[in-house]
Amino acid sequence: MAEREPREDERAALDAICELEDVVRHEWLPESNTRTPDLRVTLAGQREVTVEITLFTNDAARSLRAAERRMRRKPFRELTHLWTVIVSDLSPKDRPPDRTLKNFVAAMVPVLAEAESHTGTPQQMEARANAKLDSDRYHPERSQTDWWTEPWLRSRPPGKPIQDINEWARANLAQHCDYWYPLDILDCFTDNIEPRHVRVTGPPEPARDAIGGVQVHVITSDSPAAFLAGGVDYLVPALQESINKKERRGQMANVRGEKWLVAALEGNAGGQLEGAFGPDAQPPYPDLSAVKFSHFDEVWAIAKVFGHRSLVVLRLSKTNGAPRFHTFEYP
Repeated sequence: MAEREPREDERAALDAICELEDVVRHEWLPESNTRTPDLRVTLAGQREVTVEITLFTNDAARSLRAAERRMRRKPFRELTHLWTVIVSDLSPKDRPPDRTLKNFVAAMVPVLAEAESHTGTPQQMEARANAKLDSDRYHPERSQTDWWTEPWLRSRPPGKPIQDINEWARANLAQHCDYWYPLDILDCFTDNIEPRHVRVTGPPEPARDAIGGVQVHVITSDSPAAFLAGGVDYLVPALQESINKKERRGQMANVRGEKWLVAALEGNAGGQLEGAFGPDAQPPYPDLSAVKFSHFDEVWAIAKVFGHRSLVVLRLSKTNGAPRFHTFEYP
């Protein structure tokens, strides 16, 4: 039987293994109805390794970036200036269905219009808008004012216990919170979802046709700026999801020798891994100890680094506790 043609991510996985190990031979395993692994390699010393390769796609982040493309340079008649904003959302998959980027930006427009309505320079408009958009004042853990404490304590009917803070938030938060988008603060209280952060990136420019607009850029968990906004915390659930998925499918059942999983990460994960684990990384380093290997002996994360023609590899092993980071030139 002719050897099957591997996918691009599968070829990258084999190239990474050949770069870091002395591979004597390899065999692409044929596809079958029994969900066989992808690759078998023989290393020096007759070590035999069966490799399963998976492409991890962050569907929620991809959907959010698609929404970003639809929202770029969106006109709003309520505005007379052109605004550029960055929206950071590191947990888009946890958002309720009605928390769309479109609705979020529409709720933001009155804040920007109010900033325009006061006399002053574009720089002053920018400062007013950013002060109003800041969600940290209403974050239950970061707020310095505990703005919610008094109305929560007053929520106790005579002779009855004080309402649970989550119960109170669901029923009363919008009335007591003067934040421009209380739904995000509600999610933070009730489901521990980090509020989206918005920042105006520069002074707004007057619109030539008197109809202003908003240009939106998003930061997701696999965006290059997400390393600054939230680190590579998404990597642990991404790897664990890949491991659990393969275990449920039983693709490594009854195979001989060592068992490896290679997870190819999309987006800009390569730059994030390099920043977190590379030679210039600064402590504290991300903690990957929560990754449970199940029946795999090693788990590799691989990703391309855009603009550098390189492939990065983060290698986790049951027999070597510390993650090992490698990078090599790759077309």
